[in-house]
Amino acid sequence: MSYTAVQEIISQLEATFAEFDQKVTDGTVNYLKTRFDKLQLAIEEFATIRRSDVWGYYAELHGAAGGKGNYELIQYGVNARVEEIIRKSEKLKADKRNIRIAQKLELAGITEVISTEVKHSSDGFNGVFDVNTNKGSKKVVVDTIFAYGEIQCPHFRVLVKVK
Repeated sequence: MSYTAVQEIISQLEATFAEFDQKVTDGTVNYLKTRFDKLQLAIEEFATIRRSDVWGYYAELHGAAGGKGNYELIQYGVNARVEEIIRKSEKLKADKRNIRIAQKLELAGITEVISTEVKHSSDGFNGVFDVNTNKGSKKVVVDTIFAYGEIQCPHFRVLVKVK
């Protein structure tokens, strides 16, 4: 297989994404550790309603954990095994994202990368690639936003446009 223009762009994006993917993974681990602490407080706070309203009790625990899936993952703590699961999960998400980007670029029929410009910002990065395609010159614009907070796990929003 020869090294194509699409592979060149994907390679550059993967290198740039690596730093942010690590932020997402580390942020997710920290987010779940915080949620585990909230879960422990909820277990103490709602212990008295457990016998009278078991559904309400678990609804409160799921809310404190950030959802039922998080509850199932962290109910016994955020240990090395949980961290390994998170790291593998985030790696799969990143691989899937990169495949979707590559598919979009292949559909555009990119034959050559003329120039590349990647700018980092406080919440992600933006990339502009001037390319030649089967249908003439175009620009590939990759916009990313790194989002996180107390309520949501860290994650990326990635928009890829071929103009």
